[in-house]
Amino acid sequence: MVIWKGAGILTIPIVFVMIFLTMGIASIFIDHPMDSVNEHVCVGIGSILSAVPIWYAGKYYNRNKDQIYLDMKTGRQIQLGVQHSLFFIPMQFCAFVAIFIGVLALLS
Repeated sequence: MVIWKGAGILTIPIVFVMIFLTMGIASIFIDHPMDSVNEHVCVGIGSILSAVPIWYAGKYYNRNKDQIYLDMKTGRQIQLGVQHSLFFIPMQFCAFVAIFIGVLALLS
């Protein structure tokens, strides 16, 4: 089960698109078919490269544009806005998770 808020779900397609792009570009330069070693390298590099668009998308979607309202009855401040996250991690910090997964794939 995937838990997300707002545009946090975009993290998953960004990672998959970058991995597939890396595999496509690698298949142009590698003469023999993809074996398990090359697949691990492509997954690792694609995951690490996906951190860049994830970071900037997260910074864009989670920019500080929230509205703060004052409740006249209680005198409390109420902040409205959506935190774009995936598994309770803000979207821009999912970039570090992608880097970690990429390093694990490269080391395996």
